[in-house]
Amino acid sequence: MPFDAVTVNCISMELNTALSQGRIDKVYMPTYNDVILLIRAHGQNRRLLLSCNPSFPRVHFTATARENPATPPGFCMLLRKHLTNGKIVKIDSPKNERIISFHIECKNELGDITEKQLIIELFGKNSNIILLHETGIVADCVRHIDNSMSRERIVLPGLPYFLPNPQDKISPDDATEETIKKLLSKCDPTKKADTFILDNFLGVSPLICREIVYLWGSDTDLCVGAKSGLVNAIAFYMEKLATCKFSPVTLWDKNGKPMDFSCIEIRQYADNLTVKNVPLLCEALGEFFEEKERKTILKDKTGALLKTVENLYSRIIKKAALQQESILSAKDCEGYKVKGDLIISNIYKIKKGDKNLITENFYSQNLETVNILLDANLTPAENANKFYKRYNKLKNTGIKAKIQYDRSMEEAEYLDSVLNALIQCEDISIIDEIREELEELGYIKSKQKKQNKKAALPSPHQFISSDGFTIYVGKNNKQNDYLTLKLSSSKDIWFHTKGFPGSHTVIAAKGQTVPDTTLNEAACLAAYYSKARGSAQIPVDYCIIKNVKKPSGAKPGMVIYENYNTAYVTPSEEFIKNINKVK
Repeated sequence: MPFDAVTVNCISMELNTALSQGRIDKVYMPTYNDVILLIRAHGQNRRLLLSCNPSFPRVHFTATARENPATPPGFCMLLRKHLTNGKIVKIDSPKNERIISFHIECKNELGDITEKQLIIELFGKNSNIILLHETGIVADCVRHIDNSMSRERIVLPGLPYFLPNPQDKISPDDATEETIKKLLSKCDPTKKADTFILDNFLGVSPLICREIVYLWGSDTDLCVGAKSGLVNAIAFYMEKLATCKFSPVTLWDKNGKPMDFSCIEIRQYADNLTVKNVPLLCEALGEFFEEKERKTILKDKTGALLKTVENLYSRIIKKAALQQESILSAKDCEGYKVKGDLIISNIYKIKKGDKNLITENFYSQNLETVNILLDANLTPAENANKFYKRYNKLKNTGIKAKIQYDRSMEEAEYLDSVLNALIQCEDISIIDEIREELEELGYIKSKQKKQNKKAALPSPHQFISSDGFTIYVGKNNKQNDYLTLKLSSSKDIWFHTKGFPGSHTVIAAKGQTVPDTTLNEAACLAAYYSKARGSAQIPVDYCIIKNVKKPSGAKPGMVIYENYNTAYVTPSEEFIKNINKVK
């Protein structure tokens, strides 16, 4: 993310306009890296997030109310002590630095007015939030940086605060055409133009460097000596950055995934990304980063749980394969019973010490001759019992293996449905529901002690069909049970893919005649939210709810149904985008 110096300068200017003379009402620290300031300014209540998260350091307004820890961190208590009811005098950014400084007027213990500084440094993995006394001494900071972590710059309580050492580059307001020409004359003509700009000018990110090159040559992958006019292109953009002529934008891909942002207009991606012009970057970044953070957290949570369930599924499939081998082996058990019967029927012919019995098999239509090997150390009756024991052992093993195999396949079907729900999950709360479901069934251990809190009602997907009927789609197995067994009425219409794990889908028909258009739309939704997504001509069974039953002891989401019809549908991404989704 291009939190370069010019972008930081843009944001600090926006914040100064929006928050100058504002009052800090409350201070929160929902996580170790995040500070939230509730500020009353110009008749508005604003929630400002300062984050030194190593992955996403940022500053922006946010509308999201986050859950705070029961015991606030020490740094949070210090900020509350010094900054609550403080007035924001100004917000600025040191020249060409990725630092934003909040100058806050507040009262000390004696009631005298002093000016504190709250500083956020947006240095990637070295980002920090620092509180300074009026003397410039560090009161405290989120990350204590001692000489074992940095030899050049130490940030610790009780020490003076100083800015990082300046880089040996040219500032945008010093970038004259003459200066740029001198730099280019010393540069290798084969050097990439965006790398040249990045190496020689302060405060610009790789994104802005590529944009300058694109403006110059309609391509971002050009060398310095590719054509003339690079001096003018660089000078034009540097003048724009130096005079703070900002045109903030955010960039999104076709699926609505946040990709990038900038304080100037971006044209280099053409039609590959959607460019949104925004009035204030510090407001737009709230939506941008919250969506990005949501997707990152979702990916992390899903990935960990997905791996666990995949391992469980793989283990149960291997177990089922061994049980199937036992079932196949047990099919030969009748042969041992036949041999035992033939020995008993010919017992008068056999003497102890005989090593074999040659006789006709009276169980065969053609009365084939068989040769039965005997144990010479056993009597005829003992030889017969030996075969009967083998028969009974294999028969019992086969019966037990069949019962266990059926249970294993039922478990495999359930775990496959959980995998499908995880792969298609788009909501962090659904991941937590799936984890809770697996904990209750004993598949995974609970990491936290259960609290006696009232569970929220499940909230399945909700769509409105072309004919005005409400269509519900479950997001996981618990929601499938709730939707089918509790939310729906007996005359509603139920859908599920045939032979594939997927979501239960219900048309809230309430006994009304449902048009074919709505039936097709519901079948498409059931197919789309199933493991068969992406296939063509997917079979979807449907029937009225009263024909759907849940067997006693069945796992979540597992049902049986009868008197059903089958539709064959091919859901498309275009259909899903166009159907009216309520939630």
